[in-house]
Amino acid sequence: MNNFVLEIWYDEGSACTFYTVKWGDGTDETVSETDKFFDTYAVPGHELEEKAMQLFRLITESIGNRYGAIDDFLIAKSGRLRLYRQGLSGV
Repeated sequence: MNNFVLEIWYDEGSACTFYTVKWGDGTDETVSETDKFFDTYAVPGHELEEKAMQLFRLITESIGNRYGAIDDFLIAKSGRLRLYRQGLSGV
C-alpha cells in the first residue's frame, strides 16, 4: 500500500498556497517530491538549472504573488492539466 501526505510547500505568496506530496508518513526527515525536483535540477552547474529556476520563479512570483492559480497557466489535455509553455518563458 502506498502512503503519502500532502503538506504546504510554499505559503509565502499573497495570491495562493502551494502543496506538495511526501511519501511515507510525512515526517520531517522525508523529502517532498517538489524539493526532490529542485534539489536535483536547480543546482549550480546542472544543465537544467536555469529552466528549473524559471519554473521556481513562475511558481513563487507569477502564480504565488501576482496572479494566483488561474486557468491561463494550465491547459487541459487528455484529462490532465499541464503547465502552459508560454508561462515558463515570460517569467
